[in-house]
Amino acid sequence: MKLNLSFGFLILIAIGVKSVIAETPDELRAIFKEWVAVKKITSEEAAEWKVEKAVISDMLKVLEQEEVDLTARIEENEEFLSTADEKRTTLEDQRSKLLQASSTLEESLPGLEEQVRALYARFPEPLQQTVEPLYNRIPTEEEPGNLPSSQRLQSIVGILSQADKFNSGITVITELRESGGATVEVKTLYFGLGGAIYADASGASAGYGLPNADGWEWIESQENRSDIVNAIEVYQGIDEAGFTPVPVQIK
Repeated sequence: MKLNLSFGFLILIAIGVKSVIAETPDELRAIFKEWVAVKKITSEEAAEWKVEKAVISDMLKVLEQEEVDLTARIEENEEFLSTADEKRTTLEDQRSKLLQASSTLEESLPGLEEQVRALYARFPEPLQQTVEPLYNRIPTEEEPGNLPSSQRLQSIVGILSQADKFNSGITVITELRESGGATVEVKTLYFGLGGAIYADASGASAGYGLPNADGWEWIESQENRSDIVNAIEVYQGIDEAGFTPVPVQIK
């Protein structure tokens, strides 16, 4: 093999060889020992660096994942805030509408209560007794009360519901009525709120009732007594069904 060595490199080798030759064995051992120590330290530092490099690499991966998670959370929070803003806007609109409706109700309640008082006067006594607890809650000028609008409206709705129920069918009620200067027990057949007929058990007393603005007017009618008694018996199933004229005018 042909070696091409420069003149300067040869001089450096020569100087190094001469320097080594000039060293004593103890000095050579010390130099070698020092070289071995340096080599060991270098190896240990290299090993530690590999470990630290792996730890740093793992930490970077963890931090990168945390960054991804935080970014996702931020996006979710932004979406949640956007949805919350929309819901808040919707709730504010609903609140505004409710306040407006409440204001309108406050203005309408006195007129509605006045109409209900007028209707109550035209109710027959059985219906008046049914709705009396609700009717007593309606404020008046003498007793304005302090009920909230919602409860005042509930009273109105409750009274009208009971009136509609009563007016939707025929009702038979046992009552006491004045007849010939005496009080007798009668069966009264109400045709809703339009009118009624009544008769006692013996059929001696019979008549009919009609509503007006001041309450119901009861009229004893001997002329229509047999027809009235027959109509009540037909409804109760005592007599066979048939056409029976009754002195009631539906207004």
